[in-house]
Amino acid sequence: MRPALLAAILAAACGGSGDQPPNADTTGTDSVTPVVSEFAMPEAPAATRGRLAVRSAGPVGLDGDWSVRAGWCAVPPMLQVLLEVPNNGLILLLALPATGSRVATYPVTTVSEGIPEGPASQAGVQRIIEGRPYAWQAEDGQVELYAWDDDRVSGRFALTMRNIATSERSMMAGSFLGVQALELGLDQCQPSAPAAAR
Repeated sequence: MRPALLAAILAAACGGSGDQPPNADTTGTDSVTPVVSEFAMPEAPAATRGRLAVRSAGPVGLDGDWSVRAGWCAVPPMLQVLLEVPNNGLILLLALPATGSRVATYPVTTVSEGIPEGPASQAGVQRIIEGRPYAWQAEDGQVELYAWDDDRVSGRFALTMRNIATSERSMMAGSFLGVQALELGLDQCQPSAPAAAR
């Protein structure tokens, strides 16, 4: 995946696209109101160690099992789980609690810029289909981080994804198991700037 597309994923996941869901609170960090979708949430597939498995229902069409990367930031406290393969990308951003255990449930939260106060999560998907880019942003759901042992993280998620251009909704569930999480440098830990500021 090209760096520009990865930047689009980050912008979408961090709310920097300027295209907010109609029920999002763009002034704070309140959770998004649950939305109705014509698709049922699929059962989260089991991942094997070091990998992420995803199943979706609806137009997002992201299904498979891949190796992923993860990294965490001390400032701001955040965990990133990143899938980057040809024609597909997914990023999960977990705003970690300032104190207490990082093993927690992270509800999807939409903010107008930066990352929300933890525990909260954001997610974005970028796909290239027949040469055209398509982007989705999580507007409802949660990520459960159920293990952080030494430098490895495990979790599962169930998300309602909204196509940024068309507002079509998809359901997506997945899991990641024993993915190595490296501490990231300051240059990799800064949230995306809002679109108007770029």
